[in-house]
Amino acid sequence: MQLKYRKLGKKESEKVIIQIIDVLLDKSLPYSGEHRKKEWEKGWRQNLNEKDWEPRYFGKYKINRRNGYFVEALDENYERDTLYSLCSKVFKKYLKKVLRK
Repeated sequence: MQLKYRKLGKKESEKVIIQIIDVLLDKSLPYSGEHRKKEWEKGWRQNLNEKDWEPRYFGKYKINRRNGYFVEALDENYERDTLYSLCSKVFKKYLKKVLRK
């Protein structure tokens, strides 16, 4: 699987860091916890009803971290494919013997 992305330059990365800080300082930013359990259940129930097992948060952001750098995803499935690639590598490395059976 070929992941398509573009490494951001220094100035672009600095802008991203400022945007991240601004979001984190925003008091209206929802945070996870027990108080959001109903929202979580509603979202996953929607996936279940639509028989769509892929989380809706994939592809939400074009900027990601990769190998210590900020990158811009050049494919709408970049986050999902990154997860699948990582899982595949972990399974092959740690479950090789089990998978052969």
